[in-house]
Amino acid sequence: MGAKRKAQAPKSPAAKKAKAAEPSAEEIRQGHFDNVEKGILTFNQFKENEVEIANIASRISLGVYRSERTDKHDQAVKWIEDSLARYAVQLAHSKSACADTLSKADAQRADKTKTKESKEAVLATAQEAHSEAKKEQAARAAESKAKTKEMSVQAKQLQAAERSVEAAERRAAEIQEASARVAEILSSAEAPSAKIRNALMAFLKTSPIDKTMLTAAQPAMASAGAARTQFQTDTLKALAQFVAKEADAAAKEIATEKEKCHMVEQTMLPLVEAKHALEKAQAKVAAVRKQLDDAEAARKAAGSALQAVVDEAEQAQRDFDGNADLVKTMEEVRHSFLTLRDAVHPELALAISCVDHTTLNDNDTSVSVAATCSAAAAVPGAAAVCLFPQFVKEAREKFPELKIATVTNFPLGTAAPEAVAASSAKAIEDGANEIDVVIDYKLVLKDREAGITAVTKLVAAVRDAVPFGLVKVILETGELKETDLIKAASDAALAAGADFIKTSTGKVPVNCTPEAAKVMFQSIVAHRKKTGKTAGFKAAGGVRTLEQAREYFELAQSILGAKHKIDPSNFRFGSSSLLPVLRKAAGVATGSAPVASGY
Repeated sequence: MGAKRKAQAPKSPAAKKAKAAEPSAEEIRQGHFDNVEKGILTFNQFKENEVEIANIASRISLGVYRSERTDKHDQAVKWIEDSLARYAVQLAHSKSACADTLSKADAQRADKTKTKESKEAVLATAQEAHSEAKKEQAARAAESKAKTKEMSVQAKQLQAAERSVEAAERRAAEIQEASARVAEILSSAEAPSAKIRNALMAFLKTSPIDKTMLTAAQPAMASAGAARTQFQTDTLKALAQFVAKEADAAAKEIATEKEKCHMVEQTMLPLVEAKHALEKAQAKVAAVRKQLDDAEAARKAAGSALQAVVDEAEQAQRDFDGNADLVKTMEEVRHSFLTLRDAVHPELALAISCVDHTTLNDNDTSVSVAATCSAAAAVPGAAAVCLFPQFVKEAREKFPELKIATVTNFPLGTAAPEAVAASSAKAIEDGANEIDVVIDYKLVLKDREAGITAVTKLVAAVRDAVPFGLVKVILETGELKETDLIKAASDAALAAGADFIKTSTGKVPVNCTPEAAKVMFQSIVAHRKKTGKTAGFKAAGGVRTLEQAREYFELAQSILGAKHKIDPSNFRFGSSSLLPVLRKAAGVATGSAPVASGY
């Protein structure tokens, strides 16, 4: 039994092959049938063993082997019982597996049948469609062939028609040429009819015209006389009509010319007037040219006089350098100022110390600039001297103790911010301490938004180029006029980094005014509240009297506050014509010290 049970363990070669490779549906079906046969064989073997086991169990139960019974016998009985139970379970499983296998095989057989039928139906449909397409293609080919044949016939007909047209055109050309020659012969008014007929017959005999054309020409020959007479009559009528038409045209042309003459007369009248005006203008030009010549002569004379003044100034400078008395006079001025500042006139002394000694004249020279610097050096604690950029380097070398201010973008304010920033940086490099820069006030007047933006951009560029120098921004308030424009320009300049805001260049009709100064002081107060920084104010141009200077001091004190201390660090006058007035009011000796000018 053990041998029989062990023989059932190995799997069949078909099972190993099915496990090694992916089986097809037919192989799976065959495998199911093999399993059924193996199950049936196992069941038959179990039947044979079952008989033997039943005999052994019967004998044991009857006591045939009772005398020989041992523990092994009990174990054998137990094994037999277990084997019977196990075989019963295996038999049930085999029956169930056989039933499932047969069911699956039947389902696969049905599916395969349906698939085959479906394929056959699809193949039949495809064959039918192919046959229909082939028939349709053959019909189209026949139709195309018929159309091609028809088109070929039409093409031949078209070619024949074209040849007929060409022949007709040639025939018409020949007839036209013959008719022209006949007309030429008939138009000979001097030739008698017989001569015309003979000439025509000769022409017809030599001409390549056929009998049809000859027959067509004979009626014309018969009526040649009448045609000739009619031709002459028609010619005379046509000539008369032509003459009448030409006469009408000539009359119209004469009228047109008269109208043109009238228009020319009307046009010439302003031209004559223009000619007279031109003559007057030429006379004025001649007078102006004479004035220019006189002015040139005067300029040359003034240049000579200026050169004499320069020579005298240079001589005065040389005399000053070696003149002890002049040096003494300057020392007296200095001493008088100190006395004035310390005791006698502190208010006037403050005003004098706030003046920027300015020379911004078109005819400035090194000598005039040196004179201005000498006057400023005589005032202890002078605020600054204000010069054109080309004199900064020389002034710095000669007067190292002075603060030097210069102007950029002056006086129109139209240069590009980059160029202004570069010239400002160059001035600082040459020795300037302060930059007075002019905004593009004309742009502010033309387009407020764009102008204020340009103010911000310009001041910021100069501020970046001059990080340590003093930046004073000239607003040209006399041109801006309107309060809101002055305030907007002041606010933009201060916000962009200006240290001072300045009223004017001194080069326009209206310069510093109390109204503009009030608006600027208000912007300075607003800037101080916002940032904690106090900016400065400079009144430039038009301040010439002691009363005007006092008015600006009082205005600054009233708006900035009583605690605000006014000094050159936050208040300046840019009008040098104020300086001798202040000195005279204070009783300060001026001696021969030069006075700066420029505003």
